[in-house]
Amino acid sequence: MADTIFTVRSVTKAFGGLTALKAVTLEVGREEIFAVIGPNGAGKTTLFNVISGVYRPDEGEIYLAGRPLHGLTTHRIARLGVARTFQITRLFKQLTVLDNVVLGFGRGDIDPRGLVGGARRPAEVERAKELLAAVGLKDSAGLTAGTLAYGDQRRLELARAMAMDPTLLLLDEPCAGLTHHEALELAALIRRLKDSGVTVVLVEHNMYVAMGVADRVAVLDHGEKIAEGSPEAIQRDPVVIEAYLGRGEAGEDRA
Repeated sequence: MADTIFTVRSVTKAFGGLTALKAVTLEVGREEIFAVIGPNGAGKTTLFNVISGVYRPDEGEIYLAGRPLHGLTTHRIARLGVARTFQITRLFKQLTVLDNVVLGFGRGDIDPRGLVGGARRPAEVERAKELLAAVGLKDSAGLTAGTLAYGDQRRLELARAMAMDPTLLLLDEPCAGLTHHEALELAALIRRLKDSGVTVVLVEHNMYVAMGVADRVAVLDHGEKIAEGSPEAIQRDPVVIEAYLGRGEAGEDRA
């Protein structure tokens, strides 16, 4: 593994009597693609919510490049270099594709007419166009985001996240709702993000994508990490096969 840049150390999170995460520890290398998989209810989205500051951990610590993230607000965590996409796209669908990316730079507000407030800086506009070109949306800059096909909305969400110039990119089921072809295209895009110097942690139910794109994989089950290793090792692990990969839902994902 490359130099560790991101660490989750013994993180626990409970909601009432339900322990959603139990002493979860992860170490992610610089410019690595690290996948987190597991059955529904395993704690994957809770883990992302704790990392990004939506929830505070009850116990444990989180570090990015040696700087503590635990206990910080979502905005502060974002400013320290963590960007996130969501299972359900959260675009400003009434705005143009270009303006959605410009908002990723952290400037401007949206007024009731659906316009971005403040003058657009030429350098930001050019950078936004570069990001759109990188995700295959060069010719869609002037379109309204809500008119894009679902796969293109996923691409736009990635471009907007990259506008934050993140050190760490959290992808929450990026292939949800995509066709097989769209999922393969997005997997190729994720690899290019890694090549550009970004560290990626992704939650993904599509096993074909997760195992094909990740350098290493961690498996959660009932809030606990039950395995970690290379995709090849995870697919051979009898504990993982019993807990997840042998179930119908995973088999369907691999089909």
